[in-house]
Amino acid sequence: MTPNAERDFRLDLVRGVAIALVLLWHTQPFNGLWIPHLYQASGWALFLLNMQLSLIAVPTLLLLSLTLFVARCGTSGAYLRRRLKRIGLLLVTYSVVQVVFFIAIRGQLPSLNVSYLWMGGPPLPLVGDSVFYFLFDLFCLTALAWLYMRLPARAQNPLGITIVVTSFALFCLASTGALDIPYWSLANFALYVPLAAFLHKSRPSLRPAHLGPLLGLWLGTVALDLVLNSPFPFSLEMAPTPIYGRVSIALGAFTVLLAAQTLEFRRSWPLELAGRYSLGLYAYHKYFLYLFTAWLAPLSLSVRGEHLNPTFAALFAVAATVGLVGVLARTRLRALVA
Repeated sequence: MTPNAERDFRLDLVRGVAIALVLLWHTQPFNGLWIPHLYQASGWALFLLNMQLSLIAVPTLLLLSLTLFVARCGTSGAYLRRRLKRIGLLLVTYSVVQVVFFIAIRGQLPSLNVSYLWMGGPPLPLVGDSVFYFLFDLFCLTALAWLYMRLPARAQNPLGITIVVTSFALFCLASTGALDIPYWSLANFALYVPLAAFLHKSRPSLRPAHLGPLLGLWLGTVALDLVLNSPFPFSLEMAPTPIYGRVSIALGAFTVLLAAQTLEFRRSWPLELAGRYSLGLYAYHKYFLYLFTAWLAPLSLSVRGEHLNPTFAALFAVAATVGLVGVLARTRLRALVA
């Protein structure tokens, strides 16, 4: 991850895998034909897919963005201003898009709610909250990362360790139900600032051998999550748990980025292309998911009595989003999707 590594194919692979997991989490395609029987038989599979693998996607994207930022932010503030301007414009633009879509489908203005400023607009019927909280969090974390990198070297490590340890303590409290950490809260993501700085500064000394112990630690926390949050006998119903405020989620994102820095990967043009346009795929898929759910789901599509709506909704949303992003990528609006 060198300062000019935005088009490093490994990083596009990471983005591509992450955005695929985001789409998987939001569309839930496996709630359709055949797969529910597998989930009924194995709550382990449901937990690992939905509550672990899918949910490390957003933290991975944040950590990747922060790692690239600290590699090139310098101390002058010029790059910070450019970066914050781009993120801020994206946040404002997509918040407006969210409001316009809400008005179009509801025929009324959304209620005034100050939380929409950091959540990226109002929630939508059927598909839930806006996804653009990500941009607000990235804006704040980018500014915090610049401040963190301006600290004297002797102060960074103690502060970074304090942030990580405090975050892990909060995550443990949240897992017991003693503390509520909303999925959009910066409390979920503050620890990625010192972790990004560590990945940048330690890159020359990182080796594949370092990945093994970290992978083992991550899998250990995943197993602990499974014990604490999955009911017995295993079923489709999972016990309440924080979405992003878990040690296993943070270690998962960190493990992915460490792997990207230390391992060699084969090229995959579909994943690289998805990574290159991950912003557009992230921004538009819920709109098409709503359109399918509102318009076509009432048809109650089925084969041999099996409900196909979730599977078809996922396929429609992904295909339509890819098509729209492909069109926008060839226009002056390319900056909104790439």
